[in-house]
Amino acid sequence: MPVRETFWNIPFEIQIGFYAASVIATLIFAWGVKLSFDLYAKGPKKRQGGNFATRFKTLWQDIFLQRRILKRPAGILHAAIFFTFVLLFIGTALATLDWDLAKPLGLRLLAGKTYLIYKVVLEIAGVTAIAAVGLSLVRRFGLMTKRDKKPGIFCLMVFLLFILISGFFLEALRVAALNPDWAYLTPVGLFIADTLLDGLSLDALSTLHVWTWLIHGVAGLVCVALIPFTFLEHVYKVPVSVFWRRLTAKGFLEIIPDMEEAEAFGLSKVSQMTDTQRIMVSACTGCARCTDVCPALAAGAPLDPRRLVEGLKNALASGEDTNLEAFVSREALKTCSTCGACYQACPARIDIPTLVVELRRHLALEEGDFDAGVRTAIEASTSVGNPFGMAPSTRFDWAKDLDVPFAREGDFYDILFWVGCQASLDTRARDIARAMVKILRAAGVNFAVMAEERCLEDFARRAGEEYVFVTAAEENIANLKKYRFRHLLTTCPHCFNTLKNEYPALGGDFSVVHHTTFIAQMIDSGRLKLKTGVPLGTIAIHDPCYLARYNDSTGSIRKALDAIDGTRRAEVTNR
Repeated sequence: MPVRETFWNIPFEIQIGFYAASVIATLIFAWGVKLSFDLYAKGPKKRQGGNFATRFKTLWQDIFLQRRILKRPAGILHAAIFFTFVLLFIGTALATLDWDLAKPLGLRLLAGKTYLIYKVVLEIAGVTAIAAVGLSLVRRFGLMTKRDKKPGIFCLMVFLLFILISGFFLEALRVAALNPDWAYLTPVGLFIADTLLDGLSLDALSTLHVWTWLIHGVAGLVCVALIPFTFLEHVYKVPVSVFWRRLTAKGFLEIIPDMEEAEAFGLSKVSQMTDTQRIMVSACTGCARCTDVCPALAAGAPLDPRRLVEGLKNALASGEDTNLEAFVSREALKTCSTCGACYQACPARIDIPTLVVELRRHLALEEGDFDAGVRTAIEASTSVGNPFGMAPSTRFDWAKDLDVPFAREGDFYDILFWVGCQASLDTRARDIARAMVKILRAAGVNFAVMAEERCLEDFARRAGEEYVFVTAAEENIANLKKYRFRHLLTTCPHCFNTLKNEYPALGGDFSVVHHTTFIAQMIDSGRLKLKTGVPLGTIAIHDPCYLARYNDSTGSIRKALDAIDGTRRAEVTNR
């Protein structure tokens, strides 16, 4: 009966040495992992617990099913490496259980047909792993001319190839020496035996087998021991990052507690990095998916998201007193638009925009360091309530001939229309506000605007100026609470995100709806009647970052356009 002989031809003293080496390798691995978690624990505690069902679901989808990795064609190679190494690990674990636990009890797990199936599965996994690692080497160090070619990763991948190939050579030696009936189930080993080992004596095969077994086994144990200290660290750091990610709304930024009494703001030293931030930064693999999608970098800005995170990772490894500015360029920080493309692309779910804002908070609140344009906009907004520096009395000039109602205390409105600075004061964008009023009237909606409306200061907050944002938020929330309304309607994605996701933390918990969702609802309910016979032709859709990426809202605008006869929509690629 076919059966797996784990230590065939291996002297007893070598077996004992291998077990001892296995214990040492495992202890080194455990020590390295402990060092990682000790580093996480040194930071201020911000890790959020709870929602474990959601966390485990995402872990299953992102890690075990490789969902985010497979969003790009190149992810197929990574997924192939992942799944094949999982199978090879399971195969090794089964062999250990079979030999060390089942066999002493008079049982065999890997015998008969079970063993033959085991052989076939591992044969396929091994061949696939060699192909995937080999192609990854060619892609990463041959075809990708713009990507950093790190020698350490190259050596590590070659080392993995060596372990895989030596495993097949080891199998070939067993096949050549024993000539088992099931040899046809291991075609790679059989091919090597017939072509390279044919003619060798049994003594020569046995000696070569012992040395190959030693080299293969030691190489495998070295690989295990090196995991926490090399690029392979991502096999446990990425799952930890995915599991402990923030589960708050993606567009949410935490309020600085006791801001008026705080002595330091944001991030300037490693010691200020929270446990969650350390977990995220440590999980970076340098895959550069964030870099590939960054619009700022594509436009020639000095920002490279991968280099930013790698800089923070290097700073984290340099000690608690390390100044982050030595590793992160402030000019790069200033050019980030916080569009969220990097976060959406990152397999480790590293929230780069939030890290950028925390770094900016230090520059803004401790050093007053802004670009000239941002400084001018903040000064104007704090002075006259809008970043354009226009007189507050002109805010509703767009509505002079529309007889737009202003909210009155005590009255109830279905919709309170938050117009926003852009639609109120930009001459090109005013048509948006005017069109929205016409739609509200066409749908027979009881609505009003708020005379006290002023800038939400979202742009200032993203630039790091938290104090200006909180001051404006407290004023806006107090004014909004004076009126009774069912929904707060916005046309600006940034206003929508701020009112929906950030104001609740300051006591402004309102029902906020974006105009695309509202219009789709009005069409569905029949309250908004569309004209027929007036086709709009082809309309290209560019999803706003703070609507699509931060709030996962992409369907309403498409649904509304599809309801218009003779209208075709075109999706904008690379957006």
